[in-house]
Order: sequence, then C-alpha cells, then structure tokens
Amino acid sequence: MLGFLHEYLYSEPERLTKPGRLLARLGAFLILAGAIGRLSTITINVLPALANQPQTSKALADIYPTLPLWWVPESWLGLAVSMSLIAIGICLTLHGREVDHMLREI
Repeated sequence: MLGFLHEYLYSEPERLTKPGRLLARLGAFLILAGAIGRLSTITINVLPALANQPQTSKALADIYPTLPLWWVPESWLGLAVSMSLIAIGICLTLHGREVDHMLREI
C-alpha cells in the first residue's frame, strides 16, 4: 500500500508542490486574518478607556456576533497551528521541487 502511495506521489511531483503551496498560503491567510482581528479587538477595547468607563475585554465574536469567526486564530495556539501549516507547506513544496529536479536528471 505504501509503495503505491510513493509511486503515486513521486511520479508527478506537482502532487506534492500544489498542496504544499496551498497549505503555506492558507497558513499565511490565517495569520493575516488573526492580525486584522487582533487590531480590531485592540481598537474596540481602547474606546471605553477614552470615555472614562470601566474596561471590558471583548473578543472578536463579541464585536461581530453575526459573522462566523471560529476560524480566525486569536490565541498563541492558533498562531502555532498557522505557523505549522506554513512550515509543512514549505517542506512539501521544497521536497516536490527536489523530486522534480531528480526526475529531470534521469
């Protein structure tokens, strides 16, 4: 079974590079969405301090209750998952390019 998988993946290296690029772009998109979400929560949390009111910490789901924002990473764990997606994507892409280079030499 694993021999078939190796033959399937290594016969055309694009089967490794395309998912690698997709994972890297997905991780980068998640980090960008998390940064925008963090900026919006920081901005909203500063407003009560300017009006001399007691501060309440609001999450992104509290600011935009009608939007499905479960996928936006708001914690260090979400950042770590996004960074690992980027790392796995880069590794897959580089390995696919290496296999492509080796197949062209044959």
